[in-house]
Amino acid sequence: MIKSFSVDYNTLWQNSYSSLSLNNDREGIKNISKKEAEAYAAFPNIWEDGRVRAAGIRVLPDETVLEIGAGPGIVSFELAAKAKSLTAVEPAAGMLQVLSDEANKRGITNIETVQAFWEDYEVKTQYDVVVASLSLITKDITGFLAKMNAACRKRAYIHWFASETSWEKQARDIAEITGEKSYASVPKINIVFNILYEMNILSEIRILKTTSFDRIFDSKEDALTSLKKVYAVKTDRYDSAIFKYIEKNYIQKNGLYIYPDTTRFAEIVWEKE
Repeated sequence: MIKSFSVDYNTLWQNSYSSLSLNNDREGIKNISKKEAEAYAAFPNIWEDGRVRAAGIRVLPDETVLEIGAGPGIVSFELAAKAKSLTAVEPAAGMLQVLSDEANKRGITNIETVQAFWEDYEVKTQYDVVVASLSLITKDITGFLAKMNAACRKRAYIHWFASETSWEKQARDIAEITGEKSYASVPKINIVFNILYEMNILSEIRILKTTSFDRIFDSKEDALTSLKKVYAVKTDRYDSAIFKYIEKNYIQKNGLYIYPDTTRFAEIVWEKE
C-alpha cells in the first residue's frame, strides 16, 4: 500500500461525512417513500444528465454491470441498454419501486434490483463493470472502495463532487442571514482519488462539464418554503431577508425562479489489470 505523506484520508472523509445528518440517517434513507422518489424523478433535467453520465461509461453487450446506489434508475436504464445484465443495489425502497415501474414501462427486462446499502450487500460474483454514480453514501470510504474494487472484473466508475456544491454555498448564505451555524462540507473527490492511490489503484479523473442540477420553483414563495425546509429555518422572522436573497441570487425566467447549480462534478475510472 502506498503511503501519501501521512495524511489520513479516510479520517478526513469520516469527519466531514459524520456531520451530514441526512447521510447518517440509514432508516430515513431506507424508508424513502415511492411518492418522495417520484417527486425526485419528476425533474426532466436529471434524466438528461443521467444519459450524459452513462454515455461516458464503457459497457459492451456481453458485459455485466453492478450499479451501487441506483436511485430511480437515472443512469441504470442507459447502462442496461448497453449491457448483458445490470444489478441495481439501492437502499431506498421508494426509489426501487420507481425504478421497477419505469423499467416495466420501457420494456427493460435485464435489470435485477436489490434493496441494500452497499456495505450490507453480499457480493456473490464479480461484475465486469461497477458503477457508483453520485452514491458514495458511507462513513467508511476505504471499505466502500475496497469492496467495489473486489466486485469489479474489468472497469469501475465513480461520479462525485469536485468543488463546493451549490447547496453548501447556499447553506453558508442562509446561515449568514439567520446567524445559525453553517452546514458542514461534503467530502470531495480528491479524497477518493488519494485513497485509491494508497490502495495501489491508479485511476484517471476528468471533470464532468455538463452535469448540473438547477433548482426550479414556480414562485419566490415556493423558493422560500424550500429554503426554510432544507436549511431548517423554523421561524418567519427572516422571511424578508430571504426574499431579498432570492431576488438577488435566483434567475427569473418565464415566471420561474431558478437557482443555478454551479457545482463541479468529476468522474474517476480505473481498470483491472
